[in-house]
Amino acid sequence: MARRGCNVVLERVLIFILSLGFTFNFTSAQLRYSLPEELTTGAVVGNIAKDLGMEPSVLISRGFRIVSGSRDSLFQINNNGVLHVSRKIDREEVCERIAACIINIKTVLENPLEVHYVAIEVLDVNDHSPTFPDNETHLEISESALSGARFQLQGARDPDSGVFSVQQYRLSQNDHFRLEIKDRGRDGKIPFLLLHKPLDREAARSHELLLTAVDGGKPA
Repeated sequence: MARRGCNVVLERVLIFILSLGFTFNFTSAQLRYSLPEELTTGAVVGNIAKDLGMEPSVLISRGFRIVSGSRDSLFQINNNGVLHVSRKIDREEVCERIAACIINIKTVLENPLEVHYVAIEVLDVNDHSPTFPDNETHLEISESALSGARFQLQGARDPDSGVFSVQQYRLSQNDHFRLEIKDRGRDGKIPFLLLHKPLDREAARSHELLLTAVDGGKPA
C-alpha cells in the first residue's frame, strides 16, 4: 500500500516537471536597429521577418505582436513583418540628457511561444539651435579693474547631444575684451569675458558686444 502511494506521488511529480518544462519551452533572440530621429511616420526601421528567417505568413499565423516597451506606440509591425515608425520621434523628448538613446521593445510569437527583444537606437540629428537664457546681459565693471579680470557669462543651451551641442563661442571684434571658454563636463562649455585692456569711462561709458554660440552641425 505504501509502495502504491509512493508511485502516485512520483507520477504527480513527473507530471508537474513535464508541465513546467512545457510552460517555459520558448526561445528568444535579440535584434538591434538604429535610425535617425525626426523620421516621417511610416519610415522603415527593419525587416523583423527577414532577420528572424521567417516568412511573413508564418508571423501572421503565429500571432506576432509587440507586447511591451513601444513607448506610446512609437513603432508598429505590419503584415509583412516590417517594423516601422508610427509617429515622429524627437530624441530629446524620448531620451533627455542620455548619451545613448536606446528603446527596448518586447515581441512575441504566440504559438509556439517565442520571445524576441528588439533594441532600437535613436541617433541624434542637429535639429536644435543653441539659445541663451536671456537675449541681453548687463555687466557693471569698474574702470579700475585690472587687465586679466574674468567675468562669467551665461552659457547657451542646446537640447542636441554630443557634437551637435554647443561647441564654441565667438565674441565680436573689440579692443577691450577677449573670450575664454571653460569646459565644465556635463554642464557644457561656459564663456568668460576676459578684460584685455583697461577701461576708460571718459573715453567710453559703455561697450556693446555680441556673443554667439555655435554648435557642431554641418552647417552649424
